[in-house]
Parts: sequence; structure tokens; C-alpha cells
Amino acid sequence: MVEKGEAAAAPRSPLVRKKFWSSDMEAVFGITLVLLVLGTVNVFSSSFVSAELRFDDAYFFLKRHLISMSLGLVLFFIGARADYHIWRKLMPWVLALTVLALVAVFFIGPEVNGARRWLPLPFMQVQPAEGAKLVAIMLASASMAARVRHKARVSPFNLQYACILVMAALVEKEPDMGTACVIIGVPIILYLVAAQLPLRRLLAVLAALAAGAAFFIMSQTYRIERVRIMWDPWQDAQNAGYQIVQSLSTIGSGEFLGMGLGVGVSKYDYLPEAHTDFAFAIFCQENGYLGALFVFLLYTALAPRVRYRRARCRPGDLQHAHGRRRISRRRRAAAFHQLWRQLAHLHLALCGHPREHRQDRRGGAARPCTGSGGGGGARERAAPAYRSARRAGTEDTFRR
Repeated sequence: MVEKGEAAAAPRSPLVRKKFWSSDMEAVFGITLVLLVLGTVNVFSSSFVSAELRFDDAYFFLKRHLISMSLGLVLFFIGARADYHIWRKLMPWVLALTVLALVAVFFIGPEVNGARRWLPLPFMQVQPAEGAKLVAIMLASASMAARVRHKARVSPFNLQYACILVMAALVEKEPDMGTACVIIGVPIILYLVAAQLPLRRLLAVLAALAAGAAFFIMSQTYRIERVRIMWDPWQDAQNAGYQIVQSLSTIGSGEFLGMGLGVGVSKYDYLPEAHTDFAFAIFCQENGYLGALFVFLLYTALAPRVRYRRARCRPGDLQHAHGRRRISRRRRAAAFHQLWRQLAHLHLALCGHPREHRQDRRGGAARPCTGSGGGGGARERAAPAYRSARRAGTEDTFRR
């Protein structure tokens, strides 16, 4: 019969867990790369018909997509390698440039479907509202983090949130209410998370947000019509609800396995703007239920990886990896300099100044180069060095 102590001390076979990814960063990069490849293939498959008819070049939209993706990857690697604390110093300039671009849209931006949202550049078009989303998040994060770190009262009534409100108002004026809601909505969510409001105040804030959204929807007739069609697109399937009905029909026609890559028929002018916001409907038609499910699984696998990686960052650890590397270099250089000074003081204490030895050799007299012997001369020569070592705080090393 085995005793309890012996049973507890018995070795257990360790469970070996096999991981598909060696690290979270590898998982994020791998999943993002797969999504980029799928998106690039889908952009070409959904746009080559429209590009051939409008620009006589089936690769027109694919070229623009590759340029934008290449620029985004370059900025991604630069941002990953740079110290993120530099954005605190650059934030006023970035904010000024973003607001200037949002204002310039009203003067030099082309009008598309009754809205001015794009800024023309020599090789591509840029939508400043997309940059405003990132700037709004960085402003809100800096504001909330500083108050939480110093245990101050968290409030959205400050200069950072006023700048965010100005950017949202400019985007709403384009008009683009959806992007404006994102620009102002995400910072408000950050405030609700950081403030940890009681339930009553939280419900009051949510009610105020809902009332504001309802006001902006009711201010424009086409927005009311869009909300009405969203609930029942088949009530006007040939006019206002045509886009939604065709997109749903495109998704359903893919069935389980899809029609095949590049074989979808809805992009032949059955589905308007098939290469823009409705490109995923073309993807579902050509790749079926399995392809759509695969994309959803990729996003499902990506979300916890990003969350876990963010959770592993301690709130007090404000130094970036590159910043820590620079600090370690400075510490090594300071330690080396301190050691060099100690060795120099020790050399002076034992052997004196080299100029004295040259004079002794010229005069024919020989002085000992050790601490023992030589009577009081060695102690006299060591006194100035000891005083220097004492001022430098290295007298213990000098005595040894």
C-alpha cells in the first residue's frame, strides 16, 4: 500500500503541448500575411472586369492595390522597429497635418457620388479620414494613459478630445457619417474603459450617444432612407435596395464550395461597385461557404493573439525594446569608463606618472615601480591619486 507522501512525490509524466506558432508575433505576422494574399487575389478577381471597361487595363485596380499595400508594409516595419514614445513629440505635427489634409479635401478633392473624401496625389489617392482614425486613437490613448498613470480623474473634457471632435466634424462635413462615428466612438469607448463608470452614469453616456447618432441620422433624408432599406431591402429591390439585394444574392449563389476563383458572374455589372465595399460578396460567390468560413476563422485566430500580446505588457513598463537596448549600451559604456578610471588611479598609485620615470631614467636614478619599497616617495606619489579617487568615489578600489 502506497503512502500519501509517496504518491505525491511520485514523478508524473509531463504533458507536451505542441504549438503551431512559436510566438504570438509569428502568429500575428503569419495570419496577416495570409489575409493580405487573399485580399490581393480578391481585389483582382472582383475588379478586372470594371477596370477593363473603364480604363482599358484589367490590372488597373490591382496595381493601385499593390502600391498601397507596399507602402503600408514599409510603414509597418518602420513602426515596428521605431520607439513608439517618439509619437508623443511628433503628435502636434501629425495632428496639424491631418487637419490640414481634411480641410484640403473640400478644395482639391474630387467629388464622387456627392461626397468629397479623397485627396489626389501623383501616383495614388489618399483618404485623410483613415489617418484621422489612427490620430484619434493615439490622442485618446495618450490622454487616458497619463491620467490613469497619475491616478487623476479621467474626463473626456480636455484638449485632446476637442481635437478629436474637430476631426470628426470635418469628416462628417464631407459627408461620411460612418467614419465620423468611428473617429469619435473609439475614443469614447477608451474613456468608458479607463473611467470605470458606475452603471447609472454608463447608461447615461450610452443614451446620450444614441441620441446624438439619431440626431445626425434624422438631419439627412438619404440617411433615413438608408436605415429604412437596411431593415427591409426587398421593399424597394429595384431602386434603393438594389445594392443590398444583389449582394445577398451574390453571397447565396456561391453555395457551399463556390463557383471557382475568377468565375463569379455578379461582377459583370450585376453587382454595382463590386470591387469596393462589396468585394467580399464576390469572394463568397467564388469560394463559397468554406472560403468565407476560412476568412472568419483567420480573424477569430488573430484577435486573441493581439489581445494576449497586449496583456503581457506591464502598465509600468514604458520602455520600448530599442529604448532598453540603448539604455543598456549607455550603462555598459559608463561601467567601462568607471573601470578605466580605477585602473588609471591604481597605476598612478603604484608607478607614479610616466614623465617622472622618464626623468629618473635620464638622470640615472631608479625608482621602484611597486607599492612596497621606495620609502615615503611612493606614498607621496600616491597621495594625489588617492585624493582623486576619493572625489570619484572609488577609494575602496584604490585601497585594494
